[in-house]
Amino acid sequence: MRNKTFIYDQTTLSKEELEMSEEGLTEFRKKNPIALDTPDLQLMRGRLIRNIDENLFIMNENAHTRFDQVISTFVSIDTDAAMLFYRMLSPLFQQAYAEIGFRNVSFDDTLRSAINTVLRFNNVEGPYQLVKPSVMYLYADASIENLQDVHKQLIRIGPDNTAILKAKLREFVSLL
Repeated sequence: MRNKTFIYDQTTLSKEELEMSEEGLTEFRKKNPIALDTPDLQLMRGRLIRNIDENLFIMNENAHTRFDQVISTFVSIDTDAAMLFYRMLSPLFQQAYAEIGFRNVSFDDTLRSAINTVLRFNNVEGPYQLVKPSVMYLYADASIENLQDVHKQLIRIGPDNTAILKAKLREFVSLL
């Protein structure tokens, strides 16, 4: 009985402390509103350059540099070691792929197809105009906005990073 009382008291105390923390956080947020990712913050970080009017933007030529470290880390992976590791886990990948509904589809073939989708992409010349009709930015050029999501991501990482990524993917696909 004593343990139940102790547990109940601790639970009640924890709930009260959590409520006080939430109230404190709510008050702080009211006094110090946080603008998460407004166009003005994007401008300050150099990712966008305001153009023409308040609703039309041009992507900064250097916006892709935020992806340099990710691409550099990816290409630093030893291809042969990665493929050995992949082959070791391949049965598990295939099993998981079957479990999510792709029973008669080879995971290797799907991976190869995904890599080839990246490799076939031809860079689209910038500058890239963006509009923000709601929360998300969209490419003003419908031919770019209608590209596959992976192709739009390749535009975001920039032509240099795309070339580096494609070279590494060619190494991987040759070993699949």
